[in-house]
Amino acid sequence: RLMTTQEYYDGTYHTVKRRFAVYDSWHASLVDHAKKLAYGTTWDSQHYAAVIKATDYQTAAQALQTAGYATDPSYAQKLINIIQKYDLQRYDRK
Repeated sequence: RLMTTQEYYDGTYHTVKRRFAVYDSWHASLVDHAKKLAYGTTWDSQHYAAVIKATDYQTAAQALQTAGYATDPSYAQKLINIIQKYDLQRYDRK
């Protein structure tokens, strides 16, 4: 589906139309997302390998940003802030 989104490039945010996958359910969306992180993209099976290998959420967040998961240059820090705000690291395996 073609949708409007904000993307960051050339030093500023731009409103653009991009194609997004459409799912029959939240479950199908989450399964597809998990598979993408675990098995990479269609063009690079190792695309998110650094995220999977990360041993802490800060490193994983930075690896997502480095892999181009989001265009927002503050993506990793925003994700880290949410994890810390809601104490989500308590769910990490020790």
